[in-house]
Amino acid sequence: MKKSIYKYVLICLLLLYSCSFSAEITLEDCLNTFSSSKSNQSLDESEINKIQVIGHAYGSHKGANLGLAKSVLNYFENQNFDNQILILTGDIVRDNTIQNLQLVKNQIETYFNEYYIAVGNHDLGKSKNNFYDVFESDLNFINLYSADLIVANFTANNWKPTLNDQASINEFISQSLKDTIILFSHQVYWYKLTENKPKLNAGDKELENDAHKWLKTSNKNVIVISGDYGRSAPETFCEYDKSDNILYIASGIYDSPEDRGLLITDTVGQLRISEIKLSED
Repeated sequence: MKKSIYKYVLICLLLLYSCSFSAEITLEDCLNTFSSSKSNQSLDESEINKIQVIGHAYGSHKGANLGLAKSVLNYFENQNFDNQILILTGDIVRDNTIQNLQLVKNQIETYFNEYYIAVGNHDLGKSKNNFYDVFESDLNFINLYSADLIVANFTANNWKPTLNDQASINEFISQSLKDTIILFSHQVYWYKLTENKPKLNAGDKELENDAHKWLKTSNKNVIVISGDYGRSAPETFCEYDKSDNILYIASGIYDSPEDRGLLITDTVGQLRISEIKLSED
């Protein structure tokens, strides 16, 4: 009798383990929470948008490079980015001199005609005007086939856009005809909103518990991609908040052989996000 009971309990435990294992969400599944499975195999290249996303692009705090990290430049040199878009999610320079910022501008424009920067704290530094003298804008709206993108400046003391930018962002979302909005920031301002805590490059900051109190999502699917990340964990952070219908992603580099970025592939009716390694090893 006891042997039968033990056998029954063992079978139940194995079934529970099997179910929990099979229900595990992979990084790819998480990144594509809002993606359709519709195939667009026959599309011409002109009907496909590819967006490269790299966070903390100057790399390690202790490096000596004046512009983008070596891993980023090597990745750029070994790929063909014709007609692709680049989004850098902040900290493109370690020290925001005019010379360093101009160097990065030249480095970017060697490979990309269209690019956007979610400005980081190192990019603004003590001489905030330097960034705007070189790059001008810190708030950009981009229309794609299957999503609309917002690249914004969250590098303020409260890790929020300015009130004017908040109003512009909410207006853009309300007018968008797309189901999905992707919001790019440097600061991982949402770290208190996820069950698992992302490993921040900077220390914790005293923030409001509801970091999205100002954001009006207009019942859209919202994806937030933030770049002040990568120092302690090269793997992309991803978590979906079902209650608020927001997907949180953190991705950045730190002069590691494991440095990673993101590739967003956009076509009519389909949006895919994938993690990419910058090195080819």
